[in-house]
Amino acid sequence: MSNEPTKLYTIPKLTELMDKTTLQQIQDWAAMTAGVPILIRDADGNPVTVPSLSSEFCDLISGPGHTNPDCIKSNKRAAIKAAKTGKPVKYICHAGLTQFAAPINISGQFMGTIVIGDRPMKPLDAVDVEKLANKFSINAETLKMPLKMWRYGQKRLWIPLSTFFILWQIHFSPFVIRAIPLIKKFEN
Repeated sequence: MSNEPTKLYTIPKLTELMDKTTLQQIQDWAAMTAGVPILIRDADGNPVTVPSLSSEFCDLISGPGHTNPDCIKSNKRAAIKAAKTGKPVKYICHAGLTQFAAPINISGQFMGTIVIGDRPMKPLDAVDVEKLANKFSINAETLKMPLKMWRYGQKRLWIPLSTFFILWQIHFSPFVIRAIPLIKKFEN
């Protein structure tokens, strides 16, 4: 048994390793390149960035700043799955939208999640939309309007998603390599 004191350190937050402006720029670029909505959330499921290409439906449900507690819980459950597997996971959020959560890991430490997508696989049931509108005090007709413009199904996301993940790895990986000495600094 060693008499050395145990090293205590705080795991840095994602925003301590990369400023929000840079994260937002990377996210906006990736969303525009892949043509899919993207939001980066921290390890607790809270938004770190402002959503890129978010749908009006999602904006109405999640509220200002995308901080609706139901959205955070839904994203946190997906983040936990993504963190455990270390791979992107597909899930259906509390509002019935299909999304993907990809873990952001730096030196083996889960730092947050990239949430991609905000469309259902098939049209949402009118009764379910009414329930969502009532639950979140949104005018039902206002909530239904964006649904009329949606194309349903998942196939449109596969190519942009694979493109996004490849681009994220290419452009985010160099940052991760530069961040390792900073992480080690927190460990000492």
